[in-house]
Amino acid sequence: MGDFSNRGGMLEPTKSGPTTSPSTAATNINNLFPALVECFVIIILGYGSGRMGFVSSTQSKGIGWFVSHIALPALLFKSMVVLDFQAVNWRFLAAILLAKGTVFASVAMFTVLVTRSNKYGKAGIFAIFATQSNDFALGYPLLKALYQHSMPEYLQYIYLLAPVSLVCLNPIGFVLLELGRNKKMQQSKSHLVFATIKGVLTNPIVVMTFIGILGNFILKQEVPSLFVGLLDVLGQSFFASALFFLGLKMVGNMKKQLGYGLIVPFLLIFAKMLLLPLLAREFVQVLHVSNVRNGTDSWSMFGFLYGTFPTAPTVVIFASKYGVETDVMASSMVIGTFLSAPLMYISARMAAMKYTHQVSSAYYKLLNNTVSDASSVGLPCGVWVILMFVLGRRYGVFPHKFTLYLVISQVVLCISVLLAEINSTNEYWHMIVFLLHTTALQCCKCWVAVVAVCLCVVRCGFEMKRFVLPSLYASGLGLPVLLGGIKLCFVKLEQLSNEPRPYLYFLQQQISILTFDTVVVMLCAVVVIGSLVKLQRCDKFCKCSKKQSDIEDRCYRCQEKASAGKNQENPINCAVDAGCCIANLPQDSVADIESLDETMSLLSERVSHKEYSSIEDKESLLNGVTRGLTQKDSETSVTSLGSSLRLTLLEQALSREETYEGDKHQLGGHVVMLLIFLISMCLTIFLNLWCLLGESRESGIYIALRELDTILTFGQSFIVFACFGLEKQLIIIPFVKRWRRFWYGAEDLALPPPGELDPDVIHLCEQFRKHHKLKCRRALVSDKRYRLRTYKNVFRGDQMVDWLLDCGLVEDRPAAVHYGNSLLLGRIIEHVTKEHAFYDRPYFYKFVKDHI
Repeated sequence: MGDFSNRGGMLEPTKSGPTTSPSTAATNINNLFPALVECFVIIILGYGSGRMGFVSSTQSKGIGWFVSHIALPALLFKSMVVLDFQAVNWRFLAAILLAKGTVFASVAMFTVLVTRSNKYGKAGIFAIFATQSNDFALGYPLLKALYQHSMPEYLQYIYLLAPVSLVCLNPIGFVLLELGRNKKMQQSKSHLVFATIKGVLTNPIVVMTFIGILGNFILKQEVPSLFVGLLDVLGQSFFASALFFLGLKMVGNMKKQLGYGLIVPFLLIFAKMLLLPLLAREFVQVLHVSNVRNGTDSWSMFGFLYGTFPTAPTVVIFASKYGVETDVMASSMVIGTFLSAPLMYISARMAAMKYTHQVSSAYYKLLNNTVSDASSVGLPCGVWVILMFVLGRRYGVFPHKFTLYLVISQVVLCISVLLAEINSTNEYWHMIVFLLHTTALQCCKCWVAVVAVCLCVVRCGFEMKRFVLPSLYASGLGLPVLLGGIKLCFVKLEQLSNEPRPYLYFLQQQISILTFDTVVVMLCAVVVIGSLVKLQRCDKFCKCSKKQSDIEDRCYRCQEKASAGKNQENPINCAVDAGCCIANLPQDSVADIESLDETMSLLSERVSHKEYSSIEDKESLLNGVTRGLTQKDSETSVTSLGSSLRLTLLEQALSREETYEGDKHQLGGHVVMLLIFLISMCLTIFLNLWCLLGESRESGIYIALRELDTILTFGQSFIVFACFGLEKQLIIIPFVKRWRRFWYGAEDLALPPPGELDPDVIHLCEQFRKHHKLKCRRALVSDKRYRLRTYKNVFRGDQMVDWLLDCGLVEDRPAAVHYGNSLLLGRIIEHVTKEHAFYDRPYFYKFVKDHI
């Protein structure tokens, strides 16, 4: 599409032929896929070795020490010694530093603004994650496969770009981490400065980089022959061992993030693997890093490709050292590493593409087909989701009501695409199609923001007051209709006969339309981000466990009470699973607990329909329940519980009912949907600015981003279908039951006959029955309530996993799940409705009667 000039408010392609950067044309793209396969096969081998126990955690630490303290420093030293600094493009390094610095500052400031607890520590580790790339283990082999023969000078920049983070940015992150730890431990400022300087100066990578630079001038860019062989062997050992170590670090870090637990990892991955590449390309273009014709385009593509490298695993080590968001960092590192594979491959393929007139015409044809195909797929998906909402009676529940309006807008958008394919010379027909298309497109963006706001309102306990609903409807429907009418006054509907672009793309690429769209999408993105952040901070239905520090603090207070002579009859123990301290009640108080559950079941209906905005309201409600319990059996219940402990138990019962009540919001599906749409909005903003600033679009990167944006825009219904289309009660459970009836002859979970069980399973069940069953029953079995039904003598799957870990019967949670499934196969335990196998989830299980 090339350089564009402004003629009559349109962005028109010039008639000059496109050009191609020499390095991009000469890039050997055929070596890229084998290099990717080699890297990720070694990573998978490392993960499998650690997962199966062939390499222990202690041995993996030894491998990590060798990689970070011997192999990599040796590789850096040799590279710095032989590097020709006179041929270094310092403008390119400055552009990458500006891009990383911008991302670093943005992530750190945003984290400080939205986080309450340990905000400086989280800001430091999040900023390091978003800027420190896996340059040597994963990046260098891929760049070597691409540029070894065409532009070998590009490879040396890996050794210069790594110190940009290690020397310039990471110390700032360490200062923030030390500052966060200093607030907890009350350390002096001198200790903070000393610890930061020590951490930087004792980093072997930083030390060997400076020693290598010094040796470059002393040895005149030539390594002594005595050390060449040794440095070569150590350098060659780095790549395979580093990738293997990366796989080992993934073991135990595949944490399952649910609901708003996806927000932080996906935002960090977005900042690292999409925002950083785009900013790197922009800064390279702004600084004009090359004086050669089209040289800047080549450097910008290299900068974009460099930005797609995933985060280095050393960030997990930093997080573990300082005790800051270790699980989030580990999960983000694992997810980002595997997402980087297709992103790096596609980016390299598109960067190596030679842009010609044939490619231009093929691109427009592909773009038109993509719009049509995405709309054809999205239309039935949208209709299906609408049917699911109607049949599931979710259309009257917030936020599903606004999600339904979003899907309807997406269906209308797909219909407008199909209508645009009708050839007509009637001007009014074009006006109707454009108005329908642009209004539906704006509605899709605005309804996403409205859904985010509504989800935040209902989950954070705010009341959906009368003035809120009209404003939400006006934002989701009124604003797009108004903007559609305004756009109709500025748009140029007549397309030139020799214009190769598709009609809808022709309309949307006009300057006035792009300006309106950019402003609206920016506002919607800000609203979505703000709502997700607010949701993460104040979700009253949160199922996350309490912070360990809070639990330890409560346990300490309970121990103080016990030592003071309180609760002597019923000693207090710490129940970490419950997130608070509870009393060990005697066996004869079980009936009182059951009566408490009965009272709370009657109370839950009132709680679900009324919001208690003040502490006084809650206290009066709890006092009323307490009086009811006291009248029923005052001697046992009141004496055993105590006033303060009774209040805690009642609040727990209330929160349990509220947790189940919150399931109807389908938090996980909504959060995933909003995150994907947020990424789509940011991509749309970047491409619109790319067009408005008049930058050259004769590149494969632009084509790839435009195709991705087109798929995300016109395939929105498919995303919603993936989140809500397979309704559990309407689709999944009936399908599973019918499949079990067809295959096993029964709808319940079918187990193999006892005679066909593996000997290891039989031995495990016998050992558990003889030595552990009685202890497990005493620790876990109780009467539990779910919604309006009480289950007698049951326990939760996640509770049993915790118990197996505490007893030392298993090493980790996956092994505990395997242990539980073995007990289920041996008929020791079973699901209460015989519908599920054993899972590390709050499913109810019970001991089989023959084994009680």
